[in-house]
Amino acid sequence: MIDVSSFPRKTIICNTEYGRITITICRDFLDMDLRVELKNFEPAIDIILNPAFTPVTADFNATHFDARRSIYAYCFFANVAEFGDSIIYTPEKDHTERKIPAKEEGLIYKDIDLFKLRSERKKWEKEQKKERQFIQSTR
Repeated sequence: MIDVSSFPRKTIICNTEYGRITITICRDFLDMDLRVELKNFEPAIDIILNPAFTPVTADFNATHFDARRSIYAYCFFANVAEFGDSIIYTPEKDHTERKIPAKEEGLIYKDIDLFKLRSERKKWEKEQKKERQFIQSTR
């Protein structure tokens, strides 16, 4: 959640019995600076909830698809039924699609094993550090 009543803006992460959760409202999640902040947050975030009311969902789908691994969290995009494309993106290699199409109301869910998520996140981060980072020269 972003507190827009004060500057600098505050990002709030809630510790709950279901994990560390943040809520980003609609297009706020498309802000790269916010996603970098969520990625670097310590302790790491487990669940991102992103409620929206938008007919344009392609940007959200791409951003959530990327965030599931870059932030290594479960990403829940909940769009209004009229526009659809509500979806759950998971960081693991689970190929089960959980999606609600436009003009339909429904409920999708994903059981989350927090211990497994956090241990897999550590493995993923170790693998990412092993890879040589590519830095493009501007010269």
